[in-house]
Amino acid sequence: MQILIISRGITPVTTTSLSTAERSLYRLGRELSQMGHDIAITSPHFAHQVSGMRNKDRIRFYLTNHGHPQQQLEEICKFLRKWEWDLVHVDGALGHIPKIKTIVKCPVVGFVYGGLPVDQKARDLLHLDKGIEQADALLCHSERVKGEILAASPAAAAKTTVLGSGVDTSFFQPRLAGKAKAILQASGIGMRKVLLFTGRLEREKGLVSLQKAVFALPAELRSKIVILVVGQDAPAGQTTEPNRKEIHDLWTTKGCPMAWLGSRPPHEFPAIYNAAFVHVCSSSYEPFNLASIEAGACGVPTIGSTGSGIEELIQHEENGLLTPSGDVNALRVAIERLLTEPDLAAKLGANARQHAVDRWDWSLVADRYLAFYESLK
Repeated sequence: MQILIISRGITPVTTTSLSTAERSLYRLGRELSQMGHDIAITSPHFAHQVSGMRNKDRIRFYLTNHGHPQQQLEEICKFLRKWEWDLVHVDGALGHIPKIKTIVKCPVVGFVYGGLPVDQKARDLLHLDKGIEQADALLCHSERVKGEILAASPAAAAKTTVLGSGVDTSFFQPRLAGKAKAILQASGIGMRKVLLFTGRLEREKGLVSLQKAVFALPAELRSKIVILVVGQDAPAGQTTEPNRKEIHDLWTTKGCPMAWLGSRPPHEFPAIYNAAFVHVCSSSYEPFNLASIEAGACGVPTIGSTGSGIEELIQHEENGLLTPSGDVNALRVAIERLLTEPDLAAKLGANARQHAVDRWDWSLVADRYLAFYESLK
């Protein structure tokens, strides 16, 4: 098959901090190319410099304008007209689909990440409803996101399929003890146990809930742990944004034990996961959460929140623990259990690794995508 993958590229990023979505797209393209398919990827970012994706003969990368979405669409249309395509995969930018459908004769698949706007003016501005209507098929990562799609367009039920993302379980695995130790030393963590938090500092990500849960632990346990935040730098003391200010105050004034790594390149993440004894995703909204699978592949269990997409990845007391979103006491209890019940922590970590290998290895996920694509012929 000759497949064009259109990367949405919402925000400017560097080649070392590509979004999870883009890294997943590039890996999907790589897997499909190794199966013998011709893959082209358009992106406003320097996709050809992504680690592991260079000199792949059956993948063509095209850099598109990072300006206005309409400018991006015009450049994408040039590529659409150059070749005959067997399938076009539109990543996130559903508003591009109506125009794309006027150019190609092949199936056009739209990928929906979640967080769909409910305001009709916003939906009209993004041409969202037209994109959903005209797509030949829709993909999403979780049943949670599928529910959002159907709430917006009940008629889309028959053409919406849930397919998650994948993980390279040979890259993410329980190892790298030396590199993990180096991370702990460089961060000033020493021998304390690491609660790993990955992601942004927005309120919905739940870092404040994690801080409060740690602060509520008995002093003896609290002295043995530290929250390691990866993804963003520590908020400045003069910040006026309420959530960041609360994070800063809990850290500096209340004395919540924390360390900050900021944004890190993808090749460092296996060592970062291996430095942790648990990964915590305390988000109130999470469409999927690939980090929990990556952590699991490294033998590190996740404490996740119910009511979000992560609930579809974590089986409570099998490969992780689940707590109600925003319930600080329940989160404290879960952390305390893993600190005081080493057999439980070991069992969850081993099961998390096996779950990642059996369900989310890229070789398996790519097969599922290819079977889906071929069903649309």
